[in-house]
Amino acid sequence: MAHFFVKTILYPVMRLLFVKEIKGLNNLPKKTPYIIAANHASYIDGPLLLLTFLWHKNKTVHFFIYKKMFTTVFRRFVFWTWFDQIKENHSVKKALEFLENNEIVGIFPEGTRTKTGKIQKAAGTGLGVLAVKTRLPVIPIAIKGTFELWPRTEKWPKFQRIVTIKIGKPMKFNLQMNKKNYKSITSKVMHQIGKLKNA
Repeated sequence: MAHFFVKTILYPVMRLLFVKEIKGLNNLPKKTPYIIAANHASYIDGPLLLLTFLWHKNKTVHFFIYKKMFTTVFRRFVFWTWFDQIKENHSVKKALEFLENNEIVGIFPEGTRTKTGKIQKAAGTGLGVLAVKTRLPVIPIAIKGTFELWPRTEKWPKFQRIVTIKIGKPMKFNLQMNKKNYKSITSKVMHQIGKLKNA
């Protein structure tokens, strides 16, 4: 019921107020599981992608979320109980469980929102670990316009329809489990996100 409300009410509102265009939906695999990776510029990035996947794929995306986002009862209800998001310190193990159950896992490799609007270097190698351990496709996604819409320095978003979501083609990696490969995979995915954003 909750997901039905979010999908049928909030998605059209999101498209009306914020999102100008969504490109590349045909690049999404027809079957789950898979991993999505996107750049991170705003509070609104996660909700935009969550709504997009609920509407177009009828699936929740289970994002890695910073543990401080679970500090209040309301936030724990929304992020953990309602949408089953992944608390940072339960990350890889929980993500693997979701993927084993044919779900979609989402990650912002930068780890935090950019301060400048430019894509940052990845903060860790969690994406690479998941890609190697599961051999599942990674879908690069570039979100453009959310820094201008709602940067981390502002309490509230502007109401402008300026956001574009670009979904790239699946990337697959068949590599051995080691730190060098984890870093390489993460870098390659971030590079592709940057290409999508600047295209």
